[in-house]
Amino acid sequence: MEDFSTEKRSEFNEAFLKMRRISELQNEANIAQITGNEKQWFHIVSALFKEIYSKLTPKEKTECYGTITLIGARLRNLIQISNAEFAALPTLGSIPPPVSSILFEFDCRIRELADTHGFASPDREDPRGAILS
Repeated sequence: MEDFSTEKRSEFNEAFLKMRRISELQNEANIAQITGNEKQWFHIVSALFKEIYSKLTPKEKTECYGTITLIGARLRNLIQISNAEFAALPTLGSIPPPVSSILFEFDCRIRELADTHGFASPDREDPRGAILS
């Protein structure tokens, strides 16, 4: 009888469940974007980031953390400033892009990374992750 106690073996493949979570989060992100719910959209895209985190390079992780920090700070600032106060602010020479623009770019980047690292769909050369009918 073999002793498997020191080996890392798994009889369960989480790939299908992970792909399902990613798909559901992408759909929820689309809905949050369409309805203009930036706070919800931010949290959903952050959850997408966590789903693909294990496959990202250190450079990609750093890039994403920087964007998450930027968006989080911008959202906190928007919540603290009322519309009247915002309208009274002096016009700046270079106005930073709206949170929705940054969120859109971040959402697209996360989806691109998911695809690059094999989370979106399997490669034709390696169809092991494909769902065959």
